This record gives sequence, structure tokens and C-alpha cells, in this order.
Amino acid sequence: MRLLAGVASTIFWPLRWVCRRGWYGLTAFGKYLLVAFLVAAAASLVSLHIPIFYLSVTLLFMFTGAFFYAWFFSPRLGLAAKCPQTVTAGETCTLVAELENMNSVTGYEIFTGFNEVPRHITLLECGPIAIGGRDSATFKLEIVPEFRGRYLLGELKAFTLFPFGFFRWQISAPSSNASSTSITVLPQFHRLEHLELPFNRDDSIGLKLAKRSGQSIEYFGSRDYRPGESVRRFEHRAWARLGKPAVREYELENRDSIVLFLDTCLPKAGRTTRRRSEKFEAAVSITAALADHLSEQNRMDGCLICGKNSIHEPGGSITLNAMLEALCTVEHETNSVFEPSASRVAESECSRFVIVLLDWDGARRELVKRLIDRGAQAKVVLVSEEHVDEYNLTEDLHSDNLNFITIEAKKICSGEATSI
Repeated sequence: MRLLAGVASTIFWPLRWVCRRGWYGLTAFGKYLLVAFLVAAAASLVSLHIPIFYLSVTLLFMFTGAFFYAWFFSPRLGLAAKCPQTVTAGETCTLVAELENMNSVTGYEIFTGFNEVPRHITLLECGPIAIGGRDSATFKLEIVPEFRGRYLLGELKAFTLFPFGFFRWQISAPSSNASSTSITVLPQFHRLEHLELPFNRDDSIGLKLAKRSGQSIEYFGSRDYRPGESVRRFEHRAWARLGKPAVREYELENRDSIVLFLDTCLPKAGRTTRRRSEKFEAAVSITAALADHLSEQNRMDGCLICGKNSIHEPGGSITLNAMLEALCTVEHETNSVFEPSASRVAESECSRFVIVLLDWDGARRELVKRLIDRGAQAKVVLVSEEHVDEYNLTEDLHSDNLNFITIEAKKICSGEATSI
């Protein structure tokens, strides 16, 4: 048994190495020619005097020569890559790779790439370059992500196709600090030109120039200094007037916040539509557009609730980038998950809500009714697959504190829904 195991190991590992270096290292052109060689070699077994025998011998010498040339004479390259951390879905981002030839041998037909590219990521074809001995060059690789999400691209490597373009031979030197390249693809959205809300900004006058919304600090007065307090709070005028140390005292002023809620419970969602539903993607897109519009107007200072990716920053504004990163990986759930999310919205202490819904049933109607009954103000956006009469849906919810609108998913995806 040990002898058989030794023989099997002796045969397996060379075959594994040949497969990894051979078949998986072949280009598409090289694989076609290899199949042609095998067919020609099988046909030449009939007779060595037919012309196809010479074709098989020629292909064999070309493959053997290309393999050994790449093995012995390909240069070793040092590689340093710069990749953008975030990019919007559908846009082209550029990955810049700095290549340095560490040998005196000139390298030809050099390009950079990844061993495996995730789905929904497209690498645009870039022409190969040549790098002279002890020289350096810059290679730009363009990446187009089709859908939102976080993608792990792996480690960027340098390859050469020289000679003949049969083999995709790795020539980048292994690095001890090499790390996998990952990008965050933000959801694609069209900016809103107009957003009608049931609440105004009368209570925010005087806070428009503040860098952070949600809370502000106002000067209240002065009082006696207490040991251990910061010297930066000394009030020198009061100190000179009273003849003893005094410090400034402030009061914290709060302002009401806005809650942005995305309904992640897609009705009748099957396993086949787990991630890519046009209706759900439209809801994510319009939510991103709402977050962009509210952030631009300095009004997004509450929290974003979107299933498991909810974020909240007490006492300060939520950045647009943080909201978009939360939306980039959100997935739709089953209807049973709607109740916990609805409870979080209903129990919120805020009185202003912007709600994006995927359906209009009893649970969602009850959520909106609870908010209106307690005096809250809500903007409700219902994403539908076809045109729906808004009046029939909200005939028992007429209130000045409610603004209800329905938008077709196809209009959101095409960019027609710019005024809601």
C-alpha cells in the first residue's frame, strides 16, 4: 500500500503542476491550438507520411519552445497597485499599477490582471506593454462594476504573453506585504431636482451654516472655576470683573432629526430573485437619491434604517458616503422581517420620516397610520411595478402631515423620476 501511495503521489503532483502551469495558464488561443495539436497527433497515428503529421510536430515544437522560453527568460517584475476604494455602479474606475523590471532582460507583451474576476465585474481590454531591463512603467487597468456590492478581486499580478501568445505566464515577484484588492460599489442613482416634503425648515433657521446638524452648543453664561476643568474655558472678562477665576458655560440645543427608512421586505420573493430584482434595485436607487438630496440640504441628521445595514450617529450628521455604503450591500428579506423594522421606525423618538415602501398592505398601512396618529410627519414613496392610483390607497389617511406618492420602478431606473 505504501508503494502504491508513493507511486500515486509521484504521478499526481507532476500532473497537478502541469495542469496548473499548462492548461490553466493557457490563453484561449493557446487552448484552441492545443486541441488542434491533439487532433492532428491522433490523426497522424495512422501514418507518418501524411501532411497532418508535420503539422502536429510543428505545433509541438512551438508549444515546447514557448514554454521553456517563458520559464527561463521571462523577467521578474515588482508591482505596486493603487485602486479606488469606492466606485458607483456602471461607472469606470481605473486601477494604476507601477511595474518595475528587476532583471536586465526586456519584457514584452506585459499586462496586469487577476486570476479570477467576480461576477458583475468587467475588465476592459488594455493593450500590453514592453518594459526594458532595469526600467519601470505604469499600467492602467479599467474596471466596470455592473451592480452594487462589495467585491474581492484578489491579488493583482503581472503576466506576459510572449512568445506566440500561447501562455499567460505570471512574472510578478511575490511580495510579503501583498494584499487582496477589494472595491465597494455604491448604488447607482439619478439626482433629484425637486423633493416635496410635508415639513418645512422653519425650526432650522440659524443652523444652515453649521457643519454638523442634530445638536448645537450655545453660550449660556459664566460661573466660578472648579478644579480639574479645562483652561480653554476660562472667561477672562468675568475673571477680571469678579477678581476670581471664571469659566464659560454652554447649553446644548437639540433639533429634530429625519429618519430615512427603506422597506427591505420584497413580497413574493423567491430564491431566484434573491439579489437582483428590478423593483428592489429601483427602491435602493430612489433611497440613495433621497439620501443625496437630504444630505445636500443639510437635513439628513437622524438615522438610516434598511434592514440589517441600518446606521445611526447620535448627536451628529450621517455622511452621504456612509449611507451609500450601507445601501450597497442591502438585500431584500421575507415579509416576516418587516415587523421588527416597522417597530424600530414606530418607536423612534423622531417626528419626521421619509419612507420607501415596496408594497402597500395591512402592516405597512398600520405603520404609516401609527406615525400620523401620534403627530409625526411622513413622506411615503411607494415603488410599484405598474401605475397605481394614490387616492384609493390613502383615502382613510388624509392628513396635512402625510405626503404619499407612487413611482414605477422602470421610471426610477431610466432616470425619469427626478421630481417627487
